[in-house]
Amino acid sequence: MIMNMNFKQLLFIAFTVLVPLTAFASPDFWIDVRSDQEYAESHLPGAIHIPFDTVMEKVSVLTSDKNAEIYLYCRSGHRAGIALKSMQAMGYTNVKNIGGLTAALKLEASIKKALQ
Repeated sequence: MIMNMNFKQLLFIAFTVLVPLTAFASPDFWIDVRSDQEYAESHLPGAIHIPFDTVMEKVSVLTSDKNAEIYLYCRSGHRAGIALKSMQAMGYTNVKNIGGLTAALKLEASIKKALQ
């Protein structure tokens, strides 16, 4: 079937079917930038704990790939925003502030559901 398609038809399929699926891919890393106590109380399963005030020292140990997709969260999004700016200053290009833990949990659940 694909062999009988012209280039425009293949592009249409790629951009309407395949590209949107990549929007639901899990990020390379989830980073919880809250305090030690907040992380111990609850966190997104699989999230790596790096308090926002130590991101500049510790994130390069996690990954040196400046294009890695990294999602940050805290309680409200404020500390994640500070960490985001720090990481951008270090040259990380694909970092997102997801907001609070509740938003992170909802987003992770929707990603998992979309990938099923």
